[in-house]
Amino acid sequence: MNKRYLKTLFLTLATLASLTLLPGGAQAAEEYVIPNGGTITINEHGVCTAITNNSGNDLMAPTKTANEWSTGGSSFLENAPLNIETLTCCTGGQQNLAYTGSPYDNYLGSFVAVDGNWAVSSSTNWTNGYPLHFFKRTGGVWSENQVLGTAISGRKPVDIDGDTVVVGRGDGTFVYYYNGTTWSQQGAALLGIPDSFGGTNVAIDGDTIVTGDNRFGDPSYFGRIYVYTRSAGVWSLQYTMTGASWNYYIGKVIALDGDTFVANYNNTIRVYTGAGATWSEQATLTPSPAPAGVFGNELAISGDTVVVGASNDNISGKSGAGSVYVFTRSGTTWSQQAKLISDDPYTNANFGYDVSISGDLLIIGEPKYYVSGVGENGRTHIFTRSGTTWTRDSIIVGAANANFGTGVDTDGLSIFSGAPGKDGFGVNDALYMDCVP
Repeated sequence: MNKRYLKTLFLTLATLASLTLLPGGAQAAEEYVIPNGGTITINEHGVCTAITNNSGNDLMAPTKTANEWSTGGSSFLENAPLNIETLTCCTGGQQNLAYTGSPYDNYLGSFVAVDGNWAVSSSTNWTNGYPLHFFKRTGGVWSENQVLGTAISGRKPVDIDGDTVVVGRGDGTFVYYYNGTTWSQQGAALLGIPDSFGGTNVAIDGDTIVTGDNRFGDPSYFGRIYVYTRSAGVWSLQYTMTGASWNYYIGKVIALDGDTFVANYNNTIRVYTGAGATWSEQATLTPSPAPAGVFGNELAISGDTVVVGASNDNISGKSGAGSVYVFTRSGTTWSQQAKLISDDPYTNANFGYDVSISGDLLIIGEPKYYVSGVGENGRTHIFTRSGTTWTRDSIIVGAANANFGTGVDTDGLSIFSGAPGKDGFGVNDALYMDCVP
């Protein structure tokens, strides 16, 4: 999922130096201020682009005229400074990225990750070699670009950062790299240490991978977490953590952003900070009120915000309706900011089955939400934050028996929702893309 802490800023007076009138009375900004480390979406003169500024300094983008903004060899977009990333805005309606090959792909969309112009989803189709599906965005439109077999069945969590994808396969953690033309496996599998493989869950940010093996110590299931770093294209094990007691299952769920990762540790959520071979516990996140069932079936992190799924929580007497907790960090202190629930809690709907966050945008899957007379359509909820308040902006509802929202992710522009149950039999499973409202 998207690890970069991108605070997407839209048109406000604070970002404008001044305005100029366009024909018909419309107003165009003369320039936008793009803060260092931030992202703004600029839609001027018919050209909409999200710009991320990693230059080290605040940046001015001139937009008074089309020639200054987007047209011609001297425009800002044609001559963007170094360390500036530009992405075409998401446009159009919902895109159905169903696999079109033969035979069908079982449970495509159970796991999905997106970053920049790439998205990846895993499937369990045995005939096609249990493939990974790579999707590419071109001009704001997504399409399947490549399919790679993995030869391993079962759940395969995925994550992506730039040109690198990490996949958990149960028999190890596997890394795939894009060389500018195709995706291919990078190096041998990351196998942890003897009697342990990793890959129960995976997370990547830059040159760091965190992977878990929650079944380490079978039959005691202490669990383990491994941290790998990359140098000159080679990944090496830097750090190992083992559960303190049996049935701790650590490593089953993890999330990573920069120098911080979070992990489910015996039904508690612990926060760790560090780099390379040195990591230390910073905090334990305590929910209030405590949910029923598992606290932390899924996790997401963006900067100083951690999101924790509790998809089996009881809400308004509805068993398994589910909830989501949001925690924020100030300095080294973490506190609960919100507990979010469905607008229509439904028994076993599993609100919070998967979660994704990018800055102030939060995506929550509710894959077993039942539509009367139809089936488990499933839904994806879109929340945004203003200050410390989270607001549900919209809900996307899946087709009949789609289990829409089983896997979710966002890059701040596009929202991906997996629908692995689409027809109720694992046939014609699909991945859907919606633009952020």
